[in-house]
Amino acid sequence: MKYLYFPGNIEKSAIKLKDDNGANTGPTIFDVFKGIEKIKNNQRIRPYLEEAIEFLELGLLDEAEETLDEALEIDDKNIKIYNLKAIIKIRTGRVQEALEDLEIVIEMNPHDPLAYFNKGNVLILINPKESIKWFEKSEKLFIETELPISSQFYLAKGQAFKILNEYQEAYDNFNKAIEVDRDNFFAYFRRAELLVIFGDFESVLDDLDSCIKINSEFFPAYMDRAIIFFKLKRYFDARTDLKKLIEINPDFEYEPVVMDLWDKIHTQINYVKSDDE
Repeated sequence: MKYLYFPGNIEKSAIKLKDDNGANTGPTIFDVFKGIEKIKNNQRIRPYLEEAIEFLELGLLDEAEETLDEALEIDDKNIKIYNLKAIIKIRTGRVQEALEDLEIVIEMNPHDPLAYFNKGNVLILINPKESIKWFEKSEKLFIETELPISSQFYLAKGQAFKILNEYQEAYDNFNKAIEVDRDNFFAYFRRAELLVIFGDFESVLDDLDSCIKINSEFFPAYMDRAIIFFKLKRYFDARTDLKKLIEINPDFEYEPVVMDLWDKIHTQINYVKSDDE
C-alpha cells in the first residue's frame, strides 16, 4: 500500500472506501481520486489527474503541481484538483497556500469531508485547538456520506489532542486509529509516545515492537525503544537497538542524542561487566 506523508509528522494519509459488503477495502487517498466510476471526473481532465497522482506517488511534487495547473486551465471548478494541490502544498510547507486551496474546495462543496480533514491536518501545529474543530466537522460529514473514517483521521486528531495535553482524548483516538488499521505502524508509534507520559513502559515496548514488526526500517522506533530499554536497565537490548538505528540510518551515528545515549549505555555495560568479574 502506498502512503502520502505530510511534513513534520511522517504520518500516512489513507481514506478507506467500502466494498459491496460494506467492509473496509483499504485504498489510499490516491484511490479516492482514482475511483472514476464513483467520482465521475470530467473526461478531459481525467488523464491530468491520473498523471498528477502518479507523480505524487513517486514524490515528484513539482511535476504533479505543473500537471494540476494544466488541469485547472481546462476546469477551474473541479474540487479534486484543488484538494490535490493543497496536499502538495502541505507537503512542501506552503501552509497558507494550502489553506487557500482548501477554502476554495469548501466554498464549492461545503460537504466535502476530505477538505475539512486536510484543513485540520494543516492546523495541527499552528492551532491544534482550531484543528480539532475541523476534524469534528470532517467526521460528521464522513458519517453523513457513509464513508468509513480512516485510521489517519484518528491519528491526526489524536495528535492534536496530545499537543493540547489532553492525553485521554489522544489515547482514545490513537486506539481508534489502530482498530481501523492494524497495520498502521505510525499509530503504534504515536501511542507509544503517549504511553511514555503515562509511565507505562511495558506497554510502550509492546507498541514499539508492533511498530517495528510492521515496518522494520522505521528507525525512530529503535531510538525510542533503546531509550526505554535503558530506563529499564536492559542495557544490552538498548545497545542492539542503537546499532540497528545506525545500520538503517548511518547519518545518525554522530547525532548528539545518539552519541550521548551510546556513551551512557556503554558506561552501564562496563559496570555490569565489572560486577561480574
